[in-house]
This record gives sequence, structure tokens and C-alpha cells, in this order.
Amino acid sequence: MKTKLFLLVSLVVATLLAVKAGPTFATTADCYAAGNGDFTPLGSLDFGYTCAAAQTVYFGVCDSGGVPDDDLFDVRADGLLVSYNYYVNGSDEYTVMSQFQAAAGANTAVINSLNTTPYPPATYSYVVSSDPNDVPTYLSSVCGVDWKGVGPGPNVGCDTNVNIFTTDTAPSDGTLEFHVLLGNEGSFSDELIYASFSVSEGEQLNNVPVPSLPAPRYMRLWWQPAGSSDWSLLTTQYWHGGGSLADEFGVSCNVSGSQPSYHTSFASAVPESQVCFDLINGCQ
Repeated sequence: MKTKLFLLVSLVVATLLAVKAGPTFATTADCYAAGNGDFTPLGSLDFGYTCAAAQTVYFGVCDSGGVPDDDLFDVRADGLLVSYNYYVNGSDEYTVMSQFQAAAGANTAVINSLNTTPYPPATYSYVVSSDPNDVPTYLSSVCGVDWKGVGPGPNVGCDTNVNIFTTDTAPSDGTLEFHVLLGNEGSFSDELIYASFSVSEGEQLNNVPVPSLPAPRYMRLWWQPAGSSDWSLLTTQYWHGGGSLADEFGVSCNVSGSQPSYHTSFASAVPESQVCFDLINGCQ
């Protein structure tokens, strides 16, 4: 009996380890990490990835359990929302993939379970890589037939392009990040990084495109001088308080016409501590 029990426990442990390891495939990308497993619904799980150099990385997450379309997750890196999954028509699963500026060395991100799930535990798969192609490649192998690919987000009927212009030049070397706010009419607190630019001192942005942005969404462009840990918002016509839909949402789903471009200046920078993140209840 003890021998049978030992064999049974060994089989269960081996199965769980196999689930967490997940399939592998050849990639030459840096920062690569992937895995799957499960944890308590509404819980969280940290995972690590290591980069040989500071660079842009891409994240993806999905429900990979035996029961399709029941688990919702998001992934956050340094508090920023970098990926989440969602369902269309209650049956087709998609993943929002985003980019993040990772530091050289060991990094950590966290997966959060977002629903109680009718069939616990919450079963997940995640991937992070410096090559964006690794995200759909890995997820397509672990997420099940209900997973349909990388999508722009729920309730989004179109993708749009926005071009960035500055009326002045950068006062120093630094980084620009183009963010999309994912909240609905109840909350605009979550921002997703859609593009990151390294800018040199004296450089002026002229018609720099940010493609395939989900709409309708509010946009923000953030500026961080080199050597500083502080971010500032570069205001534009999307600055809340003007009273128009363009001020509130930035980019619309008006596919018949061109989208408004993002015109700003480095001189307009507003320190993050002075930026309102509750557009519905304040920001007047």
C-alpha cells in the first residue's frame, strides 16, 4: 500500500511540475521566461525574468486550464499593467500584449487573478520576452483552441494610428513613453505602455507614429530626463478639462476620418505628482 501511495504521489507531483514548466521552443531573445500553473482565485503570483541588458520586453497571459473561458488575469511590472486576457462572445479568448522598459539583471512581475472563477483553481500561462513574436508563439501552444490571438482589448472596435509632434526640442537626453488608459467611465487609473522612445538632447519629434492604438481611449505622453527617476506628463489637446470628447478620450473610433495627432512640447511638462488620475471625480 505504501508503495502504491508513493507512486501515486510521485505521479501527481510530476504532473504538477510538468504543468508549471510548460512547453518550450527555440528562441534567441533576451529576457525570455514562460510558464504555467495555478493558484487560488483572486490571488497573485510573482515570476522572474533576467535581462542581459536594459531593453524593451513584451508580456502575455492567458487562461490555460482544462476549462476554457473561465479565468481572467492581468500582469503588472513595477506596478504598470503590461498584459491581460479577455473574452469575446463568452467563448473566444484574446490577450492584450504590451511593452515595458526592463532593467538589466533580475526583474520580477506579478500575475493577478481577477475573478473568483466557477472552476477553481485559477489556471494561467504567462510569457515575457524581448521578441514580441515569442508572446503569441508561446501562448498559442498552451492556451487552448479557444485562444484566438493578441487583441487590442475588450469593447474596442477599431485600431488607430496617432502621430506625435513637439513644438520644441528635448532639453536633455531622455525617454518618452506613450500610454493608453484602459479604464472605462468608472475608472481611468490603469495605464498601458504602448510605445517607448529614446530621445537625444536637441531632438524634435516630427510626425512620429504610434500605430494600432485601441480606441476610444485616452492617451498620455510621459517624459523622463536621463539620470532622473521622475516622470512628467507632456500635455496636449487631450489634456482633461477642455470639455470636449477629444479632451476626455483622445482617440476615437471614427475610422472614416483621420485621428487627431498628439501635439505637445517639452516646456509643457507637468510633474507626475501634479497629474490627476481620477478623471471622472476630479481633474477640473
